[in-house]
Amino acid sequence: MISTLLYQAGQRNTDAEPMSLQRLDHGVVAVTGESYFIASKALNIPALIRHRARRCATPIP
Repeated sequence: MISTLLYQAGQRNTDAEPMSLQRLDHGVVAVTGESYFIASKALNIPALIRHRARRCATPIP
């Protein structure tokens, strides 16, 4: 129970890390940011999709 709560808190903190999306060659999109934990965002793909959907009017550079 406690481990689940800690995991959920950690995931919320990771999801809240500021990030940028950068378009690379061949339709590949990179997630970049200042935090060492930015790579952990890839573990929660649904949150990345929701983030992108909220910003869908903003083109990826």
